[in-house]
Amino acid sequence: MMKIKQILLLLLIVPFFCNCSTKDDVNEIFISGTWTVVNFFTTSNWNNTKKAIPEYTSTSDIAQLKSLKLTFNEACSFIGSLTNGTTFDGTWTADGSNRTITFPINIKTSGTLNKMDREFINALQNAKYYKGDSKTLLIGNNDKNSYVQLTHYNY
Repeated sequence: MMKIKQILLLLLIVPFFCNCSTKDDVNEIFISGTWTVVNFFTTSNWNNTKKAIPEYTSTSDIAQLKSLKLTFNEACSFIGSLTNGTTFDGTWTADGSNRTITFPINIKTSGTLNKMDREFINALQNAKYYKGDSKTLLIGNNDKNSYVQLTHYNY
C-alpha cells in the first residue's frame, strides 16, 4: 500500500516539473534593448531557417545593415532608425500565444529611402509572425517566406 501511495505522489508531482508554457513573454523578448538588423532572408521553410537565403552578402552591405535599428517600449510604441540616420516611429502589438506581431500604423519617414531602408519599412509593415528570444528575433511576413533577422550587437 505504501508503494502505491509513493507512485501516486510521484505521478502527481511530475506535471509540476513538466509544465512548460508555449506562450512567449513578449516584454522579455521585445523590450530588451535596441535591436539591429542582421539581414533580410527568403525561405521556403519558416521552421528551418538554416537554409534561408540572405539578401545582402557583401561586407559593405552587411556593415550598412547595422545602421537599421528598432527599439520597442512597454507602451507598445517603437522608434527605428534608417541607414541615413532618419528616425521613424509607430506602434506595435504582439501576441505571445500565437507568436504574431503587427505594426498597425503606416510608418512614415521623411526624405529619400534607399533599397535597404524601403525593405526594412516594408518588412515591418508586412509583419505577421515573430520567433526568437531576447537575443535573436525574426520578424516574418504572412506567408512565412521572408523575414528580417535582428539581434543585439555589442559594439
